[in-house]
Amino acid sequence: MKQKLLEALKTKFNGVQDSILDRVADKMAKTVTTEDQIETAISGVTFDTLLQSETDRRTTEASETARKNALKEYEKKHNLKDGKPIEKPKKDPETKPKEGEEEEPEWAKRLAEKLAAQEARLEKQEKEKELSTKRSEAAELLKASKIPEKLHKNWLKRIDLDDEETSIGDQVKALEEEHLELKQDLINESTDGDGGQQGGETTDSEMEAFLDDEIPLAKES
Repeated sequence: MKQKLLEALKTKFNGVQDSILDRVADKMAKTVTTEDQIETAISGVTFDTLLQSETDRRTTEASETARKNALKEYEKKHNLKDGKPIEKPKKDPETKPKEGEEEEPEWAKRLAEKLAAQEARLEKQEKEKELSTKRSEAAELLKASKIPEKLHKNWLKRIDLDDEETSIGDQVKALEEEHLELKQDLINESTDGDGGQQGGETTDSEMEAFLDDEIPLAKES
């Protein structure tokens, strides 16, 4: 069923990358089980559907990578493994303090552990506060960008708030350019060389409306 869906998508969106259509067909195959459902299902797929599908995929991958990196750095900094403290090698019970040295009392050890735990909590709270401030800044920049508001929530996850080399502003600008390029690519690949209809279905007037609504910069560029 997936193959038939893929062939139908290729016919409608002639020129769009196979990898994008393949992912859409794979998702549709989970609900479309008979051939008589294909035409109805395909009719509901638009350029915006393809764009959203590709956007969701990239967002998921970027979010998962950022999460893993942040967790790895946090565990490394606090000597953790899978969320648990890495145990230090136990001292030989027969080992005695060197001459002139006194063994650290138990109360001092417990105090040091409590102080270390408190420091870790405070550092975590400070980090969360810093990330919250950066997240608000990123949200404001996305709001001021040309990226449609309906994508802000998902695309906010793609911004690496821990990146010390690339500013949040530059990351938002890169996302804005990527969004416009992705939409333009979908349109270019699905429009024949003579400027005719897309996939044999979309008319010039519909394409014009699509450009006005979705990528207002296309005419300016």
